[in-house]
Amino acid sequence: MEPGFWQQRWADGRIGFHRPEVNPKLRAYIDRLGLRPGDRVFVPLCGKSVDLRWLAADQGVTPVGVELSERAVTTLFSENGIEPACEPQGDLVLWRGGGVAVYCGDYFDLTGPQLGAVAAAWDRAALIALPADLRPAYAAHTAHLLPPGACLLLVTLAYADDGIQGPPFAVPPAEVESLYAPWFDVAALDLDTPAAPPGDLSVQGITEIRESVWLLTRNSDPV
Repeated sequence: MEPGFWQQRWADGRIGFHRPEVNPKLRAYIDRLGLRPGDRVFVPLCGKSVDLRWLAADQGVTPVGVELSERAVTTLFSENGIEPACEPQGDLVLWRGGGVAVYCGDYFDLTGPQLGAVAAAWDRAALIALPADLRPAYAAHTAHLLPPGACLLLVTLAYADDGIQGPPFAVPPAEVESLYAPWFDVAALDLDTPAAPPGDLSVQGITEIRESVWLLTRNSDPV
């Protein structure tokens, strides 16, 4: 899946993956992250998610996102009435304002020193946005960005995907284990709960999906 795919989706306004409200799974399980005021929370492939502003304004933490589409980043700040400052950092551009920070550029160009120390991460729509051939590299890069002890709150979907054109893609529980077990202690918080499919899936005939929520804790070293 080339970067141009996502750039075109944003240009065309085909962003059915965007939620206009704070994700209910984040609300339900944020306490499991053990956050303290001022902690930094990493949000990969964040789009213009309202979760970032909620984390900053309501939870007193600092969300740090990374997003490929400049249109998405621009919209995130403008819709929240924030005038951001922009600073080039290597191959990325850091946008900051209103307690929110977002790196604009390719996820795999983000380095640990750029991201800095984070206490936790929140992935509602990043892993499931990627096809199977990219998911191992994504999981590995995420692991290398997170320090030991950091927790990752992850949401995945599963459905009968014969002939279905993602994203979002089905990522069954067994795949979560295989992708993350080398670097994380993997615990299921909510496994295979029936849910309504997002628009991109419902138009292809999917009537029900199964949603899982995971708490992954970064190990000190790969096992």
